[in-house]
Amino acid sequence: MNTNLAEIELLIRPLGLRSRTRQLVELAGYIVKKLGGKIPCSREVLKRLPGIGDYALSEVLLAYCNEPVPLLDTNMVRVLFRVFGVKPAKLPPYRDGEYREFVKYLVPGNPELAKCFNYGVLDFARKVCTARRPRCGACILNDICIHAGSKTTTGHQFSSTFTL
Repeated sequence: MNTNLAEIELLIRPLGLRSRTRQLVELAGYIVKKLGGKIPCSREVLKRLPGIGDYALSEVLLAYCNEPVPLLDTNMVRVLFRVFGVKPAKLPPYRDGEYREFVKYLVPGNPELAKCFNYGVLDFARKVCTARRPRCGACILNDICIHAGSKTTTGHQFSSTFTL
């Protein structure tokens, strides 16, 4: 594959993937050569692709294959912990089956709504429920959020355990 890596780095820089340029080019070459240019929608096949981890696998299933799955990253884990008091027992969160099931329960079954939910939580984490200085006063979840409730005398207290 004749590819200018510097040009690709410039294109994907806004996505924060610049350091993965070579890996992405290799993956694209593999998909073209070995899979006839077709991105698979099988979890098992995707797991075997070079450079595909749990998050990338879920992103492909959600965005390309229209499968309503959660995008469990640090940001989503932070929001869910602050709002519900639930965090994974194992890291990375994809390795915690019980936690994964909890989050799958939150994701709407409709693929388009699942995309809106996932990307909405990620945007919310970036703009409101930030890692260092969350904007609790501007948060629409303030009334039910454990984190916000711990800073005031009001707010609901949820158990840190859950049942499905």
